[in-house]
Amino acid sequence: MFAKPDLDKKLESLRRNSKPLVCYTDKGVEKSRCGVVCQWLVDKGFPPERLRRLKGGRDAWQAEGYPTCVYGDEMWQLASQAQLSAAPVGPSLRWHVIGGADKGGILVREGAALTSPACDARLATSSVLEQVQLKGERLCYKLLEGDGPKIGWVSIRLSDKELCVLHEQCPTQRLLGSAVKIRGLQSDAGKALNGQEGFVQSFDESKQRLVVTVYATGKEHAVKVTNLIPKP
Repeated sequence: MFAKPDLDKKLESLRRNSKPLVCYTDKGVEKSRCGVVCQWLVDKGFPPERLRRLKGGRDAWQAEGYPTCVYGDEMWQLASQAQLSAAPVGPSLRWHVIGGADKGGILVREGAALTSPACDARLATSSVLEQVQLKGERLCYKLLEGDGPKIGWVSIRLSDKELCVLHEQCPTQRLLGSAVKIRGLQSDAGKALNGQEGFVQSFDESKQRLVVTVYATGKEHAVKVTNLIPKP
């Protein structure tokens, strides 16, 4: 669900799968602009058989009782994530333990539930973890570097205190198309983005940053991987 001016930034994401691409306008008449967009995509190397035009446009679609979305709403978010998440899965996410320095590490449990048995040893601060599963703010991990239980479940935050953040060497391709929350920005402009949710649009090689589209504004921001929290 992309407006024409945004398409240039999203072509690589759209090329990662073979799903049909539907171009439409409000009315969908024979000579409407969606035909121009289809031709533009063909000129960009997209196979013509992938392209569709919506007869009657969005108005006819709505009149038939089919659901539509508004830029940034829940349906738009789900559609965008589904479209962009077709990239190869690649290596698992990596996390860095930053909490627990005053307690000899952070608490590890055998299961996801906070009532599950606690492990005898704590997970040392500065440990590097490989993500197995993320359920809310509970992380199932495998230990890559550091001391503590080799596998288990930890909380990535406790109240307002962060315990685990994405590692600086986290594979950025694994986050493409993922829903994320922005955290830890220190500049005045950045602090206004902390807590905002969006999805990872692309990776900017020149800046070595992930480009995140914020749901609330539709604007794109280049952010370090360590300043993102993936949303399950």
